[in-house]
Amino acid sequence: VELAYDYDPATENKNGRTIAGFSKGDTLRMKMRIKSDSCKGCPYDDFMYFYDYYGTDDYAHMWNVAAFDGAKTVFDNGNADFSQYDYAGREQVIKKGTAYLNVFMYVIREFEDALDDCEKECTNCNDGSVHAWDEGVCFYT
Repeated sequence: VELAYDYDPATENKNGRTIAGFSKGDTLRMKMRIKSDSCKGCPYDDFMYFYDYYGTDDYAHMWNVAAFDGAKTVFDNGNADFSQYDYAGREQVIKKGTAYLNVFMYVIREFEDALDDCEKECTNCNDGSVHAWDEGVCFYT
């Protein structure tokens, strides 16, 4: 029996999260790089290493888009020219970029958020911190 499968992520993503969204614009600027009342630990050191190197907030998204398009990246450092890769090579670059750039940094963001939310010596008020840590573990695995 053949079962038809039809899914359009642009219109049928009910969760509202995408892997690209882990790396794009305002989410990272507001939650990782700019000090604000809503982010006690910002800017996050781990994120700043990547931001300072690549020169942009959405380096992971830009890496994967360039790999899909077979194009060059335009970072301050660490550029790659994916027109040099065949489909098998680009497939590997996209897989690695997704896991090691997009998802990794979002995992770090969740862990940092958990630490920000944690209130010392308060056993009844750290549910948000535990939830953020659990999300980080889920994305990591």
